[in-house]
Amino acid sequence: MANSNKLNTIQFLRAIAVLLVVHCHAIDFWNNSKQTHFFYLENFGAVGVDIFFVISGFVITIISYQYAKEKGGFYFFLKRIVRVVPVYWLFSFFVVVIDYLHSGNLHDKNSILKTILFIPFPSDYPIIVSPILSQGWTLSFELVFYSVVSMAMLAGAKRYLQITVLFFLALVCINVFTKNQYVYINFAGSGIMLEFLMGVLTGAVFLSGFYFSKTVSVIIFMTGIAGLLATLFFGFGSISQARFTLNGHLAVYRSILWGLPSAMLVAGFVMREKAGPVKIQPVWIGIGNASYSIYLTHNFFLQSIYLRFTKWDTQKKVPPDVQLLIAMAIVVAGGYIFYRLLEKPLLGWLGKYVRKGIGRRASPGIPGQI
Repeated sequence: MANSNKLNTIQFLRAIAVLLVVHCHAIDFWNNSKQTHFFYLENFGAVGVDIFFVISGFVITIISYQYAKEKGGFYFFLKRIVRVVPVYWLFSFFVVVIDYLHSGNLHDKNSILKTILFIPFPSDYPIIVSPILSQGWTLSFELVFYSVVSMAMLAGAKRYLQITVLFFLALVCINVFTKNQYVYINFAGSGIMLEFLMGVLTGAVFLSGFYFSKTVSVIIFMTGIAGLLATLFFGFGSISQARFTLNGHLAVYRSILWGLPSAMLVAGFVMREKAGPVKIQPVWIGIGNASYSIYLTHNFFLQSIYLRFTKWDTQKKVPPDVQLLIAMAIVVAGGYIFYRLLEKPLLGWLGKYVRKGIGRRASPGIPGQI
């Protein structure tokens, strides 16, 4: 079985995706930079989320393959939870403490509750109560996807991917037909789930005996890049705004305009690596490995850096565009340190604990890594 952890191209794409997201939010702070006025660059970095969703669909398809063969749906779900939730809770708790020490006030109790339980907060629309980390909205979609894949394994291990795809396609169609009126159908059946399914299709092709030549693979990912760049230069409306994904109004449109090119980007890269080794510089692998930590911590670091730069009156000494790039570099470094000191050790410890706790019931054929 192919192991996604050994795909250098996936780590490279994770690095690109997280840098795009960081840039998107950095520009909000340094909105007087020249980059703000470069075509539609200002919010273009939000496409990093779409790349992440496609990658997630692909990776889950790859790593779930062995679990499905061994009827390990519960074990698979548990390890997905361990992989995503504790680190998210840990940094959310850190932010709560820091904000309390700074202001003397706790976060809104609804915000804390929704962070802990991953409650689909779009139920409050148009008054949206965000989780403590605003980017947590994407993790709610991730957990919906993990849950359905796990239940599909239990329902029919041999056809779990087909069950997953049909379930989400049906839910998306119902949501479109009912015009996003029902909160939980609107959430689980959001058009953005189509991006996960694009990743599933890519993963299924990757696992098959089908190969693209190196030339065809390059053409595929270059077409994906061209599709994304077209939106950079010609515009993409309001699809970059999370609220229009959460309320369902532009979710399907976003999956078409950004999801399809992202899927071609991912498919082209992984099929190129399947056709032969691809050399990726270690720095990209390192950023890719730390992408989750960078994603969770970047807004906190950006705000801290911006406030510090403002206090130092850096504006008169350093151009805003240079400040933005410096801030991005610090954010990536800070996220990488968080990954090395907290995320990686925590996952290692939890991984051993999970294997010790339920390892007797898990088949030796099921992968041990998180």
